[in-house]
Amino acid sequence: MYHSPVLQDFVNETIAREAQTPSPRTELLSPTSPSRGLPGDVDRLRHSQRGPSERYRRQREQAYANVSSRQLLSLLIEKEYESSKLRKALHKAFNRFEAEAVRVVEAERVTEETLHQFRIVNEAKIAAERALGKTNEELRLWKFQFDHAQREIARAQDVVQLVERQRDDAERAAEKARSIARTLNEQRLVGDAMEEGKRLG
Repeated sequence: MYHSPVLQDFVNETIAREAQTPSPRTELLSPTSPSRGLPGDVDRLRHSQRGPSERYRRQREQAYANVSSRQLLSLLIEKEYESSKLRKALHKAFNRFEAEAVRVVEAERVTEETLHQFRIVNEAKIAAERALGKTNEELRLWKFQFDHAQREIARAQDVVQLVERQRDDAERAAEKARSIARTLNEQRLVGDAMEEGKRLG
């Protein structure tokens, strides 16, 4: 069956591109990338980048030998359509990846800022606890001094009350002594008067 030379060249170029460049789906589904593969894989990749081998080219030419130009064109259109869909899907995947990367960076920034704020709050809490401990210590010292002052005041009040009782006792004793002295003086005067009366009588 006769094929157009232009169409045949286009088919050959398409086959060569497909052979040397894996599809986006193949790249995504591949378990390892070429950079992570074995040295043999790298050699095969370098070989494939130079174009399809003669054996592969003959196999593909034999496979498409009995295909009409219309069928080849339809196949190429389907391949281009599938490639376009894969490119769009890959583009969307990359966009989602970039969006996720931006969200991850933002989340890391928020996390770092939150940790920074937490450190500030924690340091303020530690400082407040230290200040509170110092205040409590000063309060305990002040309470001790206050209790000591109250005990001294109570002791002084006891002394004052004792002095007041002793003063009252002394005043009562003095009053009693004065009363006795008056009585004795009166008795003495009465006795003297009676003696004087007897002497004159």
